[in-house]
Amino acid sequence: MSNKFQHQYEIYYRKATVDFVFVQQVVALENHLIDKTIILFHLQQAAEKYLKSILSYKNIHFAKLHDIKKILELCIEKGISIPLNTEIFIELTPFAVEGRYDFVTDENIDIQQLIFHIEQLKLYIDDHVFITSDGLN
Repeated sequence: MSNKFQHQYEIYYRKATVDFVFVQQVVALENHLIDKTIILFHLQQAAEKYLKSILSYKNIHFAKLHDIKKILELCIEKGISIPLNTEIFIELTPFAVEGRYDFVTDENIDIQQLIFHIEQLKLYIDDHVFITSDGLN
């Protein structure tokens, strides 16, 4: 693996983890004044960055995009095995940009289910991309 892609992989993985930990801590507060779209934005960011970390690790170039469906399609096209149920993250795509401006609805989105599946994605990356205890190869 080239140093460029390894570095990019590390950046995506760490930033995804920061977004994910943020969500876990905010949800644990159970503060109903926190706008759900903020949580969904960070869930979208975590899912997107974890998937991009896999692509980077595999030395696969991708354009700047926030469309999780396209990212998943690229993974499949390149023969990258990804966990089952990752298609659930597609519903987060609108929160990458539009969600910050309240142009999307979040009424039927199950945050706990998304947290569970992002945790599964992270564990999958940890197991299959050979992450060490410090979070790096």
